[in-house]
Amino acid sequence: MKLFTYGSLMDNNRRFEVLGRNIEGKKDILDNWKLTKHSVFYDSYPAIIPQNGEFVKGIVFDVNNNDLIKLDRYETILYKKIKVLTKNNIECLVYIENQFKLKCDLCQMEFKLTKEGQADLGNSLKRHNEWHMKARIQKRNTTQGTPKYNRV
Repeated sequence: MKLFTYGSLMDNNRRFEVLGRNIEGKKDILDNWKLTKHSVFYDSYPAIIPQNGEFVKGIVFDVNNNDLIKLDRYETILYKKIKVLTKNNIECLVYIENQFKLKCDLCQMEFKLTKEGQADLGNSLKRHNEWHMKARIQKRNTTQGTPKYNRV
């Protein structure tokens, strides 16, 4: 299994810190992708997005299942893996931004984690819970219990 990386894991020392072993990478390119910054942690983390006519330079290296467990932990839920084909015609996994939403199980309202709303997401969910409680008291809403939020 191969992984294409375009950020901090291009650094040999960082790969060793994360994976606990030395892995040599080979330079490659992802066509029709653009290097950008993560929408939530804009100042700290890179991300890539599909963009015709653009390209991202990176490296490809071999990974095993144990490596993927460590990489998933390193990348956190802010990223997800997808399959891509590099310019050198190598099928790889690559981590891209995981843009996820939370959905209220009572009313199906969705909340998206974004840079602009990152600090306010907790407050928004708290206000939403209070709205459900108030609606029950005023008998505008027949749902029972506290909302639970599931990733969509």
